[in-house]
Amino acid sequence: RPSRRVYARGLAVLHRGLWNTSHGFDLVGRPRAAFPRAYTQGVRCQMLSFNSWRFVGGDTDQGFLAYVYAILERSLQVTRESK
Repeated sequence: RPSRRVYARGLAVLHRGLWNTSHGFDLVGRPRAAFPRAYTQGVRCQMLSFNSWRFVGGDTDQGFLAYVYAILERSLQVTRESK
């Protein structure tokens, strides 16, 4: 459950309505450049492989939550694949 502050921040993102497949929400930039390096090291996913927000859910919940929690809040927990 998000705090009121994070909820308000997320609503503001949605109200601005800025999104495209190359630069994501708020036109933040390509995923590899926008995400903190600590979140991308050792992570394999379509978004980072193609360096694009054009993935299933990239324009809805998955992209939105990744943007708010990983980029804006820097509070996303990342699970890496074991080898």
